[in-house]
Amino acid sequence: FMYVDDCIAGTRRLMDSDLREPVNIGSDELVTIDRLYRIAEEIAGIELEHKYDVTKPKGVRGRNSDNTMILRERGGAPSISLDDGMRRTFAWIDAEMHAAPGARRARAPLRPAPR
Repeated sequence: FMYVDDCIAGTRRLMDSDLREPVNIGSDELVTIDRLYRIAEEIAGIELEHKYDVTKPKGVRGRNSDNTMILRERGGAPSISLDDGMRRTFAWIDAEMHAAPGARRARAPLRPAPR
């Protein structure tokens, strides 16, 4: 999982590089689907029932990227945490949903919060 601004910055760095082999630009923050679910609940201020079908294959325990190569070759990696990125995205979606009809197109695109 990676915030869109980090994705764009990483893609631009790769385009400006001499790298010609596949490279990861994802977040190295290990995240399980359960953690993703809980972050969304916390941000939305709700608690949902978690249902698990233990008869189905489990798949991987979490997702993250090995950024060793991109750090060595380009000196940069994603910096916005999943929690922060989801909070920014939730705030933007909430603002869009509550904007007056017709005002949505005039609004600025999603931007990172000032640091």
